[in-house]
Amino acid sequence: MFPYFTLSFFAFAIPLAEFVFGLFLFFGHWVRLSAAAVSAMLVMFVIALFQAALRGLDVSCGCFGGTSSSGPLPAILRDLLLLVPSLWLTLRARGAEI
Repeated sequence: MFPYFTLSFFAFAIPLAEFVFGLFLFFGHWVRLSAAAVSAMLVMFVIALFQAALRGLDVSCGCFGGTSSSGPLPAILRDLLLLVPSLWLTLRARGAEI
């Protein structure tokens, strides 16, 4: 999905962004902005998993503590399930501006 020379940057930046936006959501700061960012990342992950599945790539990463490779479908469904509350917060959070 990304040029090879950018992989180190994204390998560092994406988990850091997940952590920071997760903290903002946990503490209730910038809820809409954080939920929108998390939603965007989840959509990006679904697209990446889908295109990897179409290309027949192994996408097992050990996320969520799993070590078995069950294929991309459970990961896509999990990300879509996580997208629901994230989008709800993006659209309905009170007292938080984007």
